[in-house]
Amino acid sequence: MSHQGKGKAPAVTIEDGSDDDIDNMDFPLPMVPASAFPSAPERNIRYVEDSSQFKSWVCLYPIYFDRNRSVQDGRRVGKDLAVDRPRAQHLAEAVSDLHLQLLFEPEKIHPRDFLNPGRVKVQLKNPDGSPALASIPNRNTLYQRVAKLLPETMQSVTLNEPDFTEEEIRKQLKQLMEEPPAPKPTPAPAMRSNAAPRALESSTPATPSKKAAKAEKGGKKGKKNARLV
Repeated sequence: MSHQGKGKAPAVTIEDGSDDDIDNMDFPLPMVPASAFPSAPERNIRYVEDSSQFKSWVCLYPIYFDRNRSVQDGRRVGKDLAVDRPRAQHLAEAVSDLHLQLLFEPEKIHPRDFLNPGRVKVQLKNPDGSPALASIPNRNTLYQRVAKLLPETMQSVTLNEPDFTEEEIRKQLKQLMEEPPAPKPTPAPAMRSNAAPRALESSTPATPSKKAAKAEKGGKKGKKNARLV
């Protein structure tokens, strides 16, 4: 929901409602070269064939945290917390530091950010509806906690694939449109687990890492309805 004050730039309040699953939107997504898909983080993961069981999990896209994008484009945090062109792997590492269960989907693409593929889904609630982590009761708090970890994460995490420039990817997309290749299977989603497999059914709250606790202590506490500018 948005409202505009007289003489001021528009501000947007994102409410903690249902997640806008891009898979259910009617945006035509362009083909992206397989080499542009980000690779899964290497530690504590298992691959899954059926991701339907994670449908209720909260989606995180790099555009949510990109300071170069406006709120109207899809940014979900204030510019004071946003960073410069984060990647899906960075989001996965930040969520892992919060000790939340996550699903890494390298082939998913936000319709307004198709040059930066990859998505992370996060288990915010237990099956009984209680928060998986008591200190992160809603998606807006999750956005802020992840955003506070991204600066350090982006400095410490080395990406596993070349960082293509927009010009390079546009060139590959143009070639694909002119001569589409035979379809190939997309990378399998990678499930990151920070505990034993049975933790997926457990209602025991997780505990963030020391790095996550430090980042939270150094920043302002998130509100349920975060006002973005």
